Amino acid sequence: MTQNPHQGQVPGKQRRSNRRSAPRCLSVLLLSVLLPLAVLLAAPGVRADVIALDDLGIQIRLPLPARRVVSLAPHATELLYAAGGAGHIVGVSRFSDYPPAARQLPQLGDANRIDLEALFALQPDLVVAWRSALSPAVTLALQRQGIAVFQSEPQTIEAIATSLERLGHLLGEDRAATAAAGAMRHQVTELRQRYRQRAPVSVFYQVWAQPLITLNGAQPASDLIRLCGGQPLFADAHLLAPTVDPEAVLAADPEVILSAGQPAEAGWIFERWRGFPQLRAVAGGHLLLLDGDRLSRAGPRLLELAPTLCEALEAVRRQRRRDGLTP
Repeated sequence: MTQNPHQGQVPGKQRRSNRRSAPRCLSVLLLSVLLPLAVLLAAPGVRADVIALDDLGIQIRLPLPARRVVSLAPHATELLYAAGGAGHIVGVSRFSDYPPAARQLPQLGDANRIDLEALFALQPDLVVAWRSALSPAVTLALQRQGIAVFQSEPQTIEAIATSLERLGHLLGEDRAATAAAGAMRHQVTELRQRYRQRAPVSVFYQVWAQPLITLNGAQPASDLIRLCGGQPLFADAHLLAPTVDPEAVLAADPEVILSAGQPAEAGWIFERWRGFPQLRAVAGGHLLLLDGDRLSRAGPRLLELAPTLCEALEAVRRQRRRDGLTP
């Protein structure tokens, strides 16, 4: 029998053809699975959950971006507006007066008492609260209603920027929030580069005069002092807002005494310290009063105080040089 000269080649061609067609078959199979899935995800009404962490590291999960938001702290109100939430805020806490539009919203009480009935009537899908002022009873009541709670407690200026991004994501306003956070970080970087090599200046921040209360180092205001090259006294205190002995302040002899308030209040705010003319802060005239709302609220406006605060610390350094105390 005469052998076909091409016999044996056809199976080889078939094997090579099968090898070439296998990837194509796999691609077709993947497309048949993934394409319908992509179409399903893109279809109206089908979205992934909106997820972000609050300042305690607790995961907040919403089925859709928040559209009805309640703020239970003035700083939280400022954060929400800065994060692009102007159109989504339906209620605020007492003293939420910035931006001016916040004054037109229903007020639901303050840290001492929240009107839960009025809050529930607003049907919020997200509540933003100050962790230090959120009572367990309010927390439990919100949880029972199935309302997501973002607990806000930024301890640094960088943490404020991060809060903006997280809140903006929960609101579906990532672009506005990212821009606001980026602007804050840019200013922080500039301040850090400008003052990190400056000689440190000791600063006592008087939050309240009677009793004498200050802040520890885990606070945005303390972070601002450090950005200007200052050293906040009692930064290592365990409590966020410890009560201190006036004798301890006298012993530390700060170069600057800082407080928050309005110009008309300067007399009584610093009255105690003017009785000690030997204090470096008093002798040098370095009693600094800054706007209370900006200094006490953990929001973007805190950085607006940087030029005044940093210049006050620079004045101390210049005085040192005049007195021959530093090069």
